Amino acid sequence: MLASKCYQGPELRQWQAGMINLEKLKRSLFGLVFTVAGVGLLVGSYLAYSRERSRLKHWAPTVGVVTGMQERKSQDSEGSTSVTFAPIVEFTLPSGETYRFTGSIASNPPAYSVDEPVRVLYNPRRPSEADIDSPMTHWFGPLALLGMGIVISLAGVSIIRRAKQISTGTEISASTKF
Repeated sequence: MLASKCYQGPELRQWQAGMINLEKLKRSLFGLVFTVAGVGLLVGSYLAYSRERSRLKHWAPTVGVVTGMQERKSQDSEGSTSVTFAPIVEFTLPSGETYRFTGSIASNPPAYSVDEPVRVLYNPRRPSEADIDSPMTHWFGPLALLGMGIVISLAGVSIIRRAKQISTGTEISASTKF
């Protein structure tokens, strides 16, 4: 048979203080995980930004032509299918060599039309590494990581601050069973 103890007076206050400390610890750890994840996203944003700056500095510009569309299908958790289209671009180097690549950004409706000229950036050392020269292809990734990093970091800090404010049992009474 399980014995239960009934706390009264100073023992009750001591027990409540222990529960409050446990709740503070759980919330602080949860907030810390959020904060660390947010900082990780911010570091990833900086690295993506640095990579993009390097590409803009070292890659060569040229003009290419959209020759077709690559259909990309994806399915969500409910089984619904969505289709996006990524442009297939062909460009020719001054040496006469022709290269073809698929753009990194896909959309529906397609952002480009077949036979449409587009600005291209390519790696002079490996011309097969190329992408469409547009703000979306350069900055979407770094900015998305930056935005998520800021929001998640601030959420983590907010959770930690809230955990420090817990000083009475009233904040945890709804979830604690006596």
